Amino acid sequence: MVRNELRMVPYAHLDVGRERPGQARGHAPLAWPPAVASVDGAAANSEQSAQHGIAAIDALLRAGRFAAAAAAARRLLRARSDSTGALYRLAVSRRYLGDADEAGRALDRLAQVAPDFARAWQERGHLAKARGNAQAALAAYREAVRRDDALLAS
Repeated sequence: MVRNELRMVPYAHLDVGRERPGQARGHAPLAWPPAVASVDGAAANSEQSAQHGIAAIDALLRAGRFAAAAAAARRLLRARSDSTGALYRLAVSRRYLGDADEAGRALDRLAQVAPDFARAWQERGHLAKARGNAQAALAAYREAVRRDDALLAS
C-alpha cells in the first residue's frame, strides 16, 4: 500500500506555485471531500479517506496554499501517524513556507516509516539546497536517484 499512496501524484507533477488563467494566486477552488473535512474522525481511518486526504493536500500544494496544505497534512497525520504521503507533503509544504526545521523533522520521521522512499531523499536535497548546503543537496539527490533512477527526469 505504501507505494500506491506515494505514487498517486508524483512530486514533479504537483505544478507547485503555478497560477491558472483567471485564478488569483492561492485562491483555487478546491473539491474538498467530506471525509477529508473530518479527517480527525473515524472516516480518516479508511484507506479511501486517506487517499482523498492526499489528493486534497496535492490540490492545495498546486494552488500555492502551502500553510493550508501543511495543516491538512498534520490533520491526516493525527489520524494516521505513519502516512508516508502526508509526511512527504508536510515536508514539501513546510519547505515552501521557509520552515526548514519542521520540514527536516517530517523527513526524519518519513525516513523511519519508509527508509527506501526515494522522493524523501529528493526532498532532502531540495531542503539542503534551500539551506545553502550544496554538498548535502548533491549527496541527497544522488541517493534519491540511486534508489529510483526515474527521478533523473525530475
